[in-house]
Amino acid sequence: MASINNNKEFYIYSTHKTATQTLKSSFNTNHIHELKNINYTPQQFINDVKQYYKINNRKIKIITVLRTPSKRVISSYFQLNHDREIRMNKVNKHETTIMKNDIDYLISDISNFIINEQYPSESLYEILKIFNFSINDIIIREKYGFYENNIIELYVLDFDIITSKSKMKYLTDIFGDKAQNNNTNKSDDKIYYNKYQIIKQHIGRKFEEMIDIKFSDIVALKNKINK
Repeated sequence: MASINNNKEFYIYSTHKTATQTLKSSFNTNHIHELKNINYTPQQFINDVKQYYKINNRKIKIITVLRTPSKRVISSYFQLNHDREIRMNKVNKHETTIMKNDIDYLISDISNFIINEQYPSESLYEILKIFNFSINDIIIREKYGFYENNIIELYVLDFDIITSKSKMKYLTDIFGDKAQNNNTNKSDDKIYYNKYQIIKQHIGRKFEEMIDIKFSDIVALKNKINK
């Protein structure tokens, strides 16, 4: 993850497990999940956005993606307890928390992960706070949300479309020929995919509803976008 590149038109600022790697690759640009990832302060970020505008005489295009929160949280658990352990702790891919433990352990562990709210929050909340506007200020366009002020353009995209066969038509309709057809980091490519599917079935509607209620404004906005 990295700060804004003044030579790029787009910046991906989106929550963990919302196709950020795919979009980063498709737009050949930098990405971030939250400011603390790169020890950024809100003011530093605003300063960089203003500097970008001064250098390029145009607003930076920020892309964020909305995924159904309950699905994102479950996916995050697997990513954090497998890929991050490999990347940061140099754990063998067959010895991660996900791979070395049985289903019963993982059900208990992910239940605690959800109940104790150990999952990443929504990047959109941070963006709203930084630029001091409301989620209700986001305009609904054709299958995406849009907001702009004097220094940014914010595009709020739908995860389900980005990860579908309609992805390129969707991105082309919004951004023209700016995006390339790249896909990375798909869950069904992971060695834990079978465990992932079993855990999703076991978690049940109790936790899904708990999470989606907590992020009810995100769910409502996503539903408006994908109407």
